[in-house]
Amino acid sequence: MSAEREPATAGYAVVTGDGRCIAPAVRRADSPLARFLGLMGRARLGPGEGLWLEPSNGIHMFFMRFAIDAAFVDRSGRVLRVAANLRPWRLGRFALVPGSRATLEVAAGALALAGVGPGSRLQLIPAARLPLPAPPPAPSDPRPLSGGHDRPLIDSTVLGGSP
Repeated sequence: MSAEREPATAGYAVVTGDGRCIAPAVRRADSPLARFLGLMGRARLGPGEGLWLEPSNGIHMFFMRFAIDAAFVDRSGRVLRVAANLRPWRLGRFALVPGSRATLEVAAGALALAGVGPGSRLQLIPAARLPLPAPPPAPSDPRPLSGGHDRPLIDSTVLGGSP
């Protein structure tokens, strides 16, 4: 993707190795400019939002306005390191992670909440591939709705019928 193209939109999702979606609204930054700009200028990340930087073996927090979690992922999707609650304007010890091919940035606390840590598996997929939510379960009681076991919900005598 060249730097002249329009910025990436949130057309991706990140799922774990067991198929759980941990971030359904992820932008992909795969050009040098998009990776450099990253989340700069944003006021925050909402629930489920994230940024997938690829290729990336490190990040910075310069010009950032909020804390994030970052997961550094190798070519096979295995999480090598997690940096939790990275605060703005810090470089930190996670600036470069050898072997990392991509970095997922999400709101602070989101990775711990999802149970993501070193050794976890992450995969970036098109959001369109996410399964649709399951419909609500059908009622298990096949009897028609009624006011009791043998009384109808509406009393026919109220409507002018016979009892």
